[in-house]
Amino acid sequence: MGLLESSYTRIRGDLPEFPGSSVPEKLYNGRDQAESILRKYVPNFQFDLETAKQTVRDIEAWSERNSDTLDSLMSQPGMDLPEAIKLELSSDKAQQFVIAGFTVAAFGLGPWGSGKIDEYAQSQESVSGTTINPTWALQDAQQRLDTFGLIVKMENEGDLQKIFQGGTGTGAFGIAPVIIWAVVVATVALAAVVFLYLYFNKKLELNNKIMSDICAKAQQEGDKETTQKCLEAAERLQASPIEGGLATIGKVAVIVALGYVAFKYALPALTSKSHGHEAEEF
Repeated sequence: MGLLESSYTRIRGDLPEFPGSSVPEKLYNGRDQAESILRKYVPNFQFDLETAKQTVRDIEAWSERNSDTLDSLMSQPGMDLPEAIKLELSSDKAQQFVIAGFTVAAFGLGPWGSGKIDEYAQSQESVSGTTINPTWALQDAQQRLDTFGLIVKMENEGDLQKIFQGGTGTGAFGIAPVIIWAVVVATVALAAVVFLYLYFNKKLELNNKIMSDICAKAQQEGDKETTQKCLEAAERLQASPIEGGLATIGKVAVIVALGYVAFKYALPALTSKSHGHEAEEF
């Protein structure tokens, strides 16, 4: 079947349906719900590019190394991963992987919110060598919705609390010093979530470059609605880097620069880290 298909089959029924009478409404509702969940753990978004990229490389290497075994396990009734292929990450890496996925999925919503993607899909407009047709639009929307859905699923099953707070009940931004612990992906279902989260991230990275080009083109053409929606999406995710910046470097530069940053896994960094030895298996 292939790891992508088998992973999706394993957890498809556990993903939520976000309300909305249109695709953009569903995307915004999905983003809002996922963002609300994550901001409980990480109220402010900052960047730590190198740690994020290293985490992605680690998870990608794990999925490639164990692809055949994972694919086989996805279709079996067993719940636990064999000890030899469990994935262990430090808590800070796991946290940044989760936030990176949300950041990439949420960044590209501007052209959706203004109706530009629907317009381009109907006319099959070419952007940066890619034809925006109904199939491309549907896949982009579904991958963003699934990313938001995976966040909701992890929250509902207690996985995000283990990633961000460990087993002590002390939050990452609580009074007690922040401790870095080990997070272990030990179940088949969580392995499916991690692989899909990685896959959607990589696909949406590429799509976000196109979204950034659409935003820049809209500003150049005087499309104020699309430009505003693009800026709102960027500012919502990355308020600190933008503050005071629009007046000095201009809207197009902000859109393109932030598109590149999101494309390269911009995400919040956690603060005041120190090392501990507790392992959270989930």
